[in-house]
Amino acid sequence: MMPDKNNQDAFLAVLNAHKGILYKVSNAYCARPEDRNDLVQEIIVELWRAYSGFDATRAQFSTWMYRIALNVRSLCIVVKRGAFKMRFSSTRWR
Repeated sequence: MMPDKNNQDAFLAVLNAHKGILYKVSNAYCARPEDRNDLVQEIIVELWRAYSGFDATRAQFSTWMYRIALNVRSLCIVVKRGAFKMRFSSTRWR
């Protein structure tokens, strides 16, 4: 299926067709329901941002979506670790 890159409805249709990927990634990496929901939202935002660059001649939508989902998850881990280190280092013992 070649999505219409300028159509939000087309994006939502292909997203809905492959929504299992969102839940597979979020369930695999997040224990708490609120963390899973946050991750799904972050993945959807990044998918929408990258949607205009999707090239159906290079990959299936599901493959492209899964790769972005894993990249977002990896970025979330890095950000959380960095934020924790920043909070920890700013609370110095005097």
